[in-house]
Formats: sequence, structure tokens, C-alpha cells
Amino acid sequence: MSIVKIKCYSELMEVNKKIYREIKRMVVVLPEKFTMKDIILNYKKYYPFQFLWWEDMNKTFIRRNKNRLRNGKKKCYIEFSSFENFLYSLPGVKWLLSMSKNKRLPISTSSEKEKFINRRDNAIKKQKQKIETYKSSLCENDTPFEVDPLCLEKMIKEYKNSDEKEKIQIVNYLFKYIGDLTISLLQEIYETEKNVFIQRMIFTHLQSLNHYVRLSKKRKNASHFEYDTSEESFDDLFLDINQSNSFERKKQFHFFISHNRKDIDMASKVRKSMNDKGYDCYFCWISDDKEGISDHLGSILELRIKQSLAVIKIESENHRNSNWCQYEIKKSIENKKQIFTYIVGEDINKFVDETILSFNTK
Repeated sequence: MSIVKIKCYSELMEVNKKIYREIKRMVVVLPEKFTMKDIILNYKKYYPFQFLWWEDMNKTFIRRNKNRLRNGKKKCYIEFSSFENFLYSLPGVKWLLSMSKNKRLPISTSSEKEKFINRRDNAIKKQKQKIETYKSSLCENDTPFEVDPLCLEKMIKEYKNSDEKEKIQIVNYLFKYIGDLTISLLQEIYETEKNVFIQRMIFTHLQSLNHYVRLSKKRKNASHFEYDTSEESFDDLFLDINQSNSFERKKQFHFFISHNRKDIDMASKVRKSMNDKGYDCYFCWISDDKEGISDHLGSILELRIKQSLAVIKIESENHRNSNWCQYEIKKSIENKKQIFTYIVGEDINKFVDETILSFNTK
């Protein structure tokens, strides 16, 4: 048996034991004669984050097996067609089902049920709050982009050819996105990256979002290069943009959102609605979370407008009185970008639906 297969079996044994212990505790709220369907429904209800983590783990094992087959190797990771199929592989669960069928399990009291439900409700609330707090920290107390970057494929290629400083910049940029493909990419980077600092960053990020990740042992010839992107300014960004092979020059967006900071709450809602429909938006101060205002900000904004397929203008008195907003609209016109105008106070959902329809039929 290969080392990879041994590690997989070892990891799966830990997961099996953990999930079985949780199901065993959960028996107190199950019907007297319960079925596999009862177990699954209640597990999803009382252990929702553990279930999502298992799903992510299974997807990761399937992806790893596909990669191995693609490289001419045999499958090493155990994968399951469903959660039900996984549970049937656990002897302990089969035993519980048999005991229930024969009415040989003790009947739980109402106080035992109440105690379990209260304990799980509190645990779920704490976990949910923990994840939401972390998410808001990714984008200046705003929600992360629940889509994948429009330029994800380019960024994958760019990452492979980047130096360590730029790799850290790319990873930090990807942290703002929580789409399925982005998470999968971060998991793949984590599995192959030799830079311990980048590995640690990704491990903390995925773990904080309740995604599958397993702490790796230190690799031979590991790199320890560190770089703090939080200290970058718009001047640093301008220097990166002017490097011909910089990933900053390869970014793309569906929409550039032109707004005044006083209207940021409304602009954020428009951006979130666009994300919900699968569209990536450039949102200054979040997409480019750099320190200070630079003399180069105008050049950076013009590049972001060029990188966007269209522009959304958040129309208000604040926007009309802002020199920066007027500059953005001027550059949008010069670069022949289609401009969609949302007037503050109008129905956001109606605006988003009409904008997407027009954008896709252009």
C-alpha cells in the first residue's frame, strides 16, 4: 500500500470515529425506530457545519483521484457517491440501525432531548458567528465576493510563474472570493506549495471558512519567505501594474462600480446582488485595499475601468459632487464602456435584473 493511501486511510479513520461519536450523541433526538433517512436529516440539522466539511472533504478526494488518473497514477483516495453511502460504510452506524430496528436502544427522556438540542443550537450559533466575523474581516467589514474571479484561469497560470512575493499577493487577492472554484484552487495551492508562510495563510483561511484542509507536515526544501500585503499602498500597486508580466495587469471584472464613499452601503448592496447572480464587480477600497491615496490613483482606476466589461454608476448628489466619480465616468466614456445607472433609492433587484438582461444582449 502506498504512503498516500496509508495517509488517506488514517485520516478517514479519524473522520469516521468523529462522525460516529456525533451520531451516537444524536440518538437522543431520533425516533424510537429510526432509519438512515432520520439519521441524515437530523445530522444535517444538528451538525450542519460538520456535514458541509464532510462534503468538501469528499469533493477534495474526488478531485485528487482525478488528478492522479490524469497523471497516469492509480486512485488512492476513498470517495463516496453520497453521505448515505458513507454512513453505510461505518459499522457503528449499521449497529445503531440494527439496535433501533429491534427496539433495543434506551428511550430518551424529554430533559435529555432538550439538553442536547440546546447544546447543539448554541454550538451552531457560535460557529455561524465565527464564520461571519471572519468573512467580514476579508473585505473591510463587507461581505466577500461570493463568486469566482472573472480572470481565475489567468491567475492560475500566473501563480505558477510568479515569484514568492507575487504569490502572496495573488493568494491574498483570492481570499476576497469564496466561489467554489476559488476555494478548490486554494486547496490545490495548499497541497503543492512549498512556502510555509503561504501554506499557513491558506490553512487558516480555509479552516476559518469551515472548508476541508488538513495540516501538512513541513516539507523538505521548504521556503520561509514572508511578505505583509497589509502594508502595501497605492504607490506599490502602481509599481506592480507597470510590470509587464504582473498579475495586476491581467485582472478582469464584469462591472466597475463607480460610487462615492458616502453611498457605500447602497453600492455594496448592488455589488452583493450582482455577486448573487454570478457577476464579479470591481469595488474600490475592497478590490484594491491599499493604504492612503496616491497621485497614481487616477491611473489605477482607469486601468480597472479598462479591465471591466461595463460600468455601474451609483447616481446620487454625492456622486455628482465628487471629482473622483466624475473622473471615473469620463474615463468610462473615453474607453467606450457601457454605463448602467442605478439611482439611489430605486429597487435594487429590478435594476440588477434589467442590467444583466441588457448586458447579456449587447
